[in-house]
Amino acid sequence: MINPFIDKRRFLNSGWNISTLVNTYNYPTSLAGNEGGIYLKPDGLVVYITGFSNNIHQLDLSTAWDLSTATLRDTTTGINTGNQGISFKPDGTKMYIAANVTDGIYEYNLSTAWDVTTFSFVQNIALPVIVTGLFIKSDGLKMYTSNLTTSLIYEHTLSTAWDISSITTGSTLDVSSKTTTPDDVFFKPDGSKMYITDGSIWQYNLGTAWDITTAVYSQTIVASSASNGLYIRYDGFKAYTANNNSTPISEYDLT
Repeated sequence: MINPFIDKRRFLNSGWNISTLVNTYNYPTSLAGNEGGIYLKPDGLVVYITGFSNNIHQLDLSTAWDLSTATLRDTTTGINTGNQGISFKPDGTKMYIAANVTDGIYEYNLSTAWDVTTFSFVQNIALPVIVTGLFIKSDGLKMYTSNLTTSLIYEHTLSTAWDISSITTGSTLDVSSKTTTPDDVFFKPDGSKMYITDGSIWQYNLGTAWDITTAVYSQTIVASSASNGLYIRYDGFKAYTANNNSTPISEYDLT
């Protein structure tokens, strides 16, 4: 469900412009280190951070989208090794993790929606690459991954929505002319823009929505030098990074 956040800027040709990125807050408490992926619940009240060992951190925000109000709720262990990219089904009943040690995508059910502590393993698929970033289209029929060894972004199709066993890999996009370490990948909800992070954030415009073969580089800006994961709010006016340093999460404004 789309968050009913009302802001007149949503109706203007603005937002999603990384050139206006301003760091507004850095979460000051170290989690487990080696933070990889980040995802926010659609209402902005929970942040999920993956750890490179085998954990996922859930932080509650008492004020939606305001990282300065975050408190750590729990840390769930026993989920893979090398956790980086993270994504959820829009109703919060499924979670997906990119694990770069096992080169695969893992699918979990959550018996209580949005509560990672209630996870149960469903299945995993192996990909012949070191998977770091993960983004799944809201209908569950497209998945995008980033890879550190090939500097490629991969576009995958799921013939059955949200079922990773039905995946086929199609197009790839070589981003090595801009970055050789694409840690994460993220899309504007209409599929017209793609973002990659590697410490900087790289923006691409897509001539055809969701088709990475039509991606054209637009611009870049330095975020946290240690940013591994990227999440942008549905309206394009807030961004968050997961950082592999002592300030594991950063919040940004965009105009």
